[in-house]
Amino acid sequence: SLNARITWFSLASAAGLNFNSSYLEEVLPKEGELPKPPELAGKAYMNLSVIQNEVVKIKQIENELKSLKNIDSGLSLKTFFNYDTHSASAEYNFSASNLTFFYSFPVANIPYGTAGTVSASSGSSTAGDSLWNTGLSINLSLKAGKEASLERESLNAALMLERTKLNFLKSSADLNVRSKYQQWILAGDMVKQSERNLERAKDNKNILETKSNLGLAGEDALLEASALISRAEWNVSRARIEEEKARIAAATAAGYMLEDYK
Repeated sequence: SLNARITWFSLASAAGLNFNSSYLEEVLPKEGELPKPPELAGKAYMNLSVIQNEVVKIKQIENELKSLKNIDSGLSLKTFFNYDTHSASAEYNFSASNLTFFYSFPVANIPYGTAGTVSASSGSSTAGDSLWNTGLSINLSLKAGKEASLERESLNAALMLERTKLNFLKSSADLNVRSKYQQWILAGDMVKQSERNLERAKDNKNILETKSNLGLAGEDALLEASALISRAEWNVSRARIEEEKARIAAATAAGYMLEDYK
């Protein structure tokens, strides 16, 4: 759209059409302001897809590392109770958030060994005595296999690489934004300079018109002064176009859509 306006304006100028201020405002792109470079750079970090892709990659690798850490360890707590030939226990696994109960009892008692006694290996007592015991056990398992260790090392190396890429992309975006912003500032200075030149050209023509009325200047001098004004007006218009192009370039470097700065 901007290139089409520039071409139209150049063609109309070459055809010798006269431009008034209202027509210039219609043909030329509208002027607009830009945020400061730090804000532009921050927008670039959020808007540029190449930077956001790296952010997603880093998040994925970090999640994989977290999942490996969760798998590598396990903790369980178990309590048990034994009475005569009955046994009961309860175990809670913290990693799996799982609670398990266990209970066993004999269906029938079959005596063996010397009458009135039971062999020592049976774990029971002689007639009339009862044995019971209870306790608590804690089990902590750490899985530090070679395969898991190598996978963690690989993921850590990949994470360091992606973070380096992200820092490089952010630095590049920051430098690009600041460069485009500086070009926009310089283009604005050129607009102001061209406007001052136009005012001087108009003042010069007014002086020549006064001299012409007094017979001190000829028609050729007036024609030349008018030509200088036309040239100065064209320079103002061209400077405004360059300023707008620089503004759009800076906004594009920050990832803005053109519609945001019309």
